[in-house]
Order: sequence, then structure tokens, then C-alpha cells
Amino acid sequence: PILNVITEKSWIESWARIPGKTPPEVLNLPIKQWIVQWFNFQNDTMIIIMTVNLMSLLLSVIMIIKKHYKFLIILGVLFVNYIFWFLSAPDPRFIYGFLLFGFAISIAYIFKIANWIFLSKIVIYRKRIFLLFLFILIIKFWYYPVHTLRNPKLWFFIDFWFYIFNGGNTTSQKILTKGKSMIEPIQSDSLRDIFIQKFEKLIFSGYFKIGEKLPPERELARMLGVSRPVVHEGLVNLVSKGLVTMTPRRGSVINDYRKDGSLFVLTSLFEYSEALVWEKLLTSMLDMRMLFEIENAGLAAKNRTEEQMEKFLEIHTREKQVDPENLTQIALLDFKFHHLISIASDNLVYPLLLNSLKQFYISLTKKFFSDISVIPWVFEHHGKIVRAIGEKEPEKARKYMEQLLLHGEKHLRSFPKK
Repeated sequence: PILNVITEKSWIESWARIPGKTPPEVLNLPIKQWIVQWFNFQNDTMIIIMTVNLMSLLLSVIMIIKKHYKFLIILGVLFVNYIFWFLSAPDPRFIYGFLLFGFAISIAYIFKIANWIFLSKIVIYRKRIFLLFLFILIIKFWYYPVHTLRNPKLWFFIDFWFYIFNGGNTTSQKILTKGKSMIEPIQSDSLRDIFIQKFEKLIFSGYFKIGEKLPPERELARMLGVSRPVVHEGLVNLVSKGLVTMTPRRGSVINDYRKDGSLFVLTSLFEYSEALVWEKLLTSMLDMRMLFEIENAGLAAKNRTEEQMEKFLEIHTREKQVDPENLTQIALLDFKFHHLISIASDNLVYPLLLNSLKQFYISLTKKFFSDISVIPWVFEHHGKIVRAIGEKEPEKARKYMEQLLLHGEKHLRSFPKK
């Protein structure tokens, strides 16, 4: 797990600086080499907000002269956060609230020192302003619950004031927690997820060829009927899987996923389920298991410890008690069983490889166990393998594992290809 966390952290830091490139390409660059590209990725609104925040540095001099130390302390705290953010992972989404707060503080202080005359008029018309605010709030509450909005940032300030007057609940929280027995809202895939699924199908089906340059993000957004940020975030996800390469100012190109793809591509390929791809993927997966797992079973019988034996017996007991309709739980127990065999074999590499394939493995076995008639047979063979490992009989363990894998292969190949 710690390696996964470190890897994820490095990807987040690199994407926040230069989207579309791998961590080694970005993290070793000095600031002066990535700061220009970083600014190129910011939209006009964000540049204005950040510029006003930088203006507060100049305002801080006036604060010292006028002895307005409360403003100065607030700005000091903000800038400590800004520095930490900028040197670690400067994606504006990570500090959006701080940027808006700094923007508000700067504007508020300009009002304070300028003492503009129309400020007093705002106070005079406070009732009208309050009624306008109330009207907007009613419209928002009635037509646009915040959890259904595609762009909740639009309602940031309204939610903030509602939070103040509502004792700590935003409008979205109020809707979601109106009563303990309230039915939870229907969940649906985000536009980004739908875009990713659609694009993966276009790549796997061959619509987009290897090495083909994609249309600009604006054009893709128009073609698919989504916003440009959705397209950009989707392409960044495809970059992480090795399906696409993004080069700033040059565009995006389709990769050969067999050469550049990551393990995450396996799950996408499985879910794609087109006949030819499914057949090749299934064959490759089963061949790999036959190569590794039969030998692992024999090694587990030789090298297992008493503690591991207790875990085998615990898993097998849980298999006997599991609800046959609960396919997710059955698939998880099956994975734990095979993963424990790989650990008991004393092989350092295969447990890590199998764990990295966990999501794909569980998706595959859930499909296998969807025919519940196979469950008793599989669990019975698990029991035979456990006994062979417990009695330290490598040949029997290999024999039962081979029978188990051949049974699984025969059954999976009987499924419809599409």
C-alpha cells in the first residue's frame, strides 16, 4: 500500500504542474522550466483570481503602515498555504477555497482603504439586496439542488451564506439529510467517466488508430457534446493508463496500449467485452495463471507456515458460509484464497503481480460465479488444495490446482463472446 500511495502522490504532483507528462519528466524540473507551461494551462478567470491574490502583497505594506494587523495576520496564513500548495501540487482545484477567500479579503481591504462612496449606498439598499439574495436562493433550492449541478462552483457564495444562516449545513446537505428515512439520490456516472468509457471503446475498436493525432480538445468537446474541462480530465485519465500521450501546445496522440499501457487497461479491456479482444484477453489471463499458479500451489505445500495454514482454514470456512447470491463476496474470497497461496509459496513477485490485477481478477471471477452451479465444485476443490497444502504434498496441490484452472477455463469459454 505504501508504494501505491507514493506512486499516486508523484502522479498528482506532476499532473498539477504539467498535465499529460509522467512524474520523472516533471518532478525533477526546476520551477523556471515548468512555471511557464503551468500558467498556460490556467484559464482567464483563475489568472484574474490569482492576480488579485498577489495584489494583497502590495496591500500588506499599507496594512503595516495603517496598523491593520488583523488583515495582515489573515494574509500571512493564506500565503503560507499558497507557498505549500505551489511547491507541492499546484492544481487550482486543490486550493480553490483559499484563492476565493484571498480574493475576497483583497477586495474587502480595497473597499476599506478607499472608502468608496457607493459602499454607503449598498448599506442603504441592504434590504433590497437581501431580498434579491433570498430570491436567488429559492430558485436554486427549488430547481437546482447542488448535488445535481455539473458546476457546483457557480453556487459557492450562496452555499457559504446558507451555511452561516443554517447552522453549518449547506443546501446540498440539507437536501440529503432532510430525514433519517429519506431515500438517497440516484447515483449516475459523471460526464468524465462516460467520456472515458466512450473513448476507450473508440480506441479498442480501432476507430482511433495507433499513432493517430486526436482533434483539439475544443473540437472533441463539440463532437461529444461535453465541456472542454470534461474532455481534458478524461484525457489525463487516459494518459495515466498509457492509452494516450498529451503534449502541451501539440495535442494528443493514441498510444499502442500493448506497449505503453498500464495494468489499469486490463479492466477497461474486460469491460469493453468485444468478441476478439475478450477472447485474446481471456486466453492471456488463463495462460498466465497456468504458468504461475500450479507451481505456486506446489511451493505453498512445501513452504507454508502454521500461521498461513490457519488463514487457509479460515477462508475455506467463510466460503462454506457465504451467501451464494453475493457474487462480490464470493469473488473476494476466491481472490484471497489464490493470493494467500502465492504468499505461502514464498515467491516475492507473484503476490504483488496478482494484487495489482485484483480489480480485473474480481471482475473476471464475478462473471465466472454468475453461474452459481459452479460455486460448490470450486469450493470443494479449494478444500482439497487446502488439505494437500496442510499435509505438505506438493504433487497433490499442483494436481488439484490444475483441475481447478482447467475447469474455470472451460466454463469461461462457454460464455457468449459479446
